[in-house]
Amino acid sequence: MFHSSLVGPRPRGALFLFCLSLLFWVAPGKSQTKVFVPDGQAGSGKVNQVPLGGKGPFGSFQNMRTQIRIPASFFPAGGSTIKDLAFATGGVGNYNYKTFVLTLAHLKGKGMGKTFADNLAGPVEVLRETSYKLAFSKKDAFHFVGLKTSFRHDGKRDMVLDVQIQGAFFNGTTPGSHRSSTLETVFALDYKLSNPKKTGFGPYKQGAKLAFLLEGKKIVYFGTACKAANGKAPNLSLSGVPILGKSVDFSLADLAQKMPAVFLVGTSDVKWGNFSLPLDLSVLGAKGCSLLTNVLLMGPGTADANGLFKLSVPIPNITSLRGTRLVLQGIALDSKANPLGMAFSRGARTAFQ
Repeated sequence: MFHSSLVGPRPRGALFLFCLSLLFWVAPGKSQTKVFVPDGQAGSGKVNQVPLGGKGPFGSFQNMRTQIRIPASFFPAGGSTIKDLAFATGGVGNYNYKTFVLTLAHLKGKGMGKTFADNLAGPVEVLRETSYKLAFSKKDAFHFVGLKTSFRHDGKRDMVLDVQIQGAFFNGTTPGSHRSSTLETVFALDYKLSNPKKTGFGPYKQGAKLAFLLEGKKIVYFGTACKAANGKAPNLSLSGVPILGKSVDFSLADLAQKMPAVFLVGTSDVKWGNFSLPLDLSVLGAKGCSLLTNVLLMGPGTADANGLFKLSVPIPNITSLRGTRLVLQGIALDSKANPLGMAFSRGARTAFQ
């Protein structure tokens, strides 16, 4: 951690620059513009046969339609292009389908309903295959499906993933994918494309865990923040992607006046040593708070009179940094927030460009 005396703008920025260079010299890692919804833990959560189907070859789960609501908060606010998506596998084996159809759309209204068509605004069929094989080579892992068409998310509205399967058969021992306890889903069993049902069951908070591959150089905000004693959650933001030879501002807003705060910097939002991320901090007294990054570097400071802690960091023009992942989170050091005395921001994931 930086020494508390090094909080002036010039020394703090210079030291942060040096430590940032050292950090990514010893811990390189290539950027992957992935978004995990709701988290990157592919092996956690119950295994559900919705939406991919049961073992088969017969049964109500072999022909289904499923819709999953995907919150916009997981994606760049300025919009992004989705190039591929993945499911969190339950077991090793191959799914074989007579027909496999994936559609992405913006959510049509404010909420998700039981009527399939009413949930879809501007639907784009991103994959349609017959006699299709979906190979899962590793259990408890995200496997991408290989979309044929991309989808442009506007950055503002929630999305809906629509999955339609016909004649599913799984040749492994654990069919299905891991599900969340937060994503809304609606589904219909015994669904036939030749005579489609208009409505399904739900919405239930058990939507399948997903990963998305985004096109372009983006900043992705992810995870959930928790509130400080002022009733506000620390709000982390970056002024732009970190470009070699230029500066980027890390900002933590909505703090109390003169509140001590810390930026956490790491390279992973999946693992920190033996710990899986996100790490639930409720057991330490911070109910509803989670650690979202492996902590390799800390940058402390103090909020100004407007409750803003801002750190401007010049990025060294070192070509070996290009493509290296950067995962950030902010903490308000607030003894009144909870027994742990900390309130955590959402995370930010980007890469040096």
